[in-house]
Amino acid sequence: MASGDMPPGPVMKIASGGELSRLLLALQLSLPQEQIPETLIFDEVEAGLGGKAAVLAGYKLRELSEKCRVILI
Repeated sequence: MASGDMPPGPVMKIASGGELSRLLLALQLSLPQEQIPETLIFDEVEAGLGGKAAVLAGYKLRELSEKCRVILI
């Protein structure tokens, strides 16, 4: 995962907190119901988002909240 002039590298080393939260959101939405944890905590999941992307993230968080407890920081 890299952006701009950054060389590719491990996600945990180059992604921001918000990027990691959005990646986790996408991964959790792709899991079968029985594999989704009872509670998920997202930190800065909306960081750096605006307009349509922020609205889409909100819809996806609501979708996930119908399957488990979602806490946003």
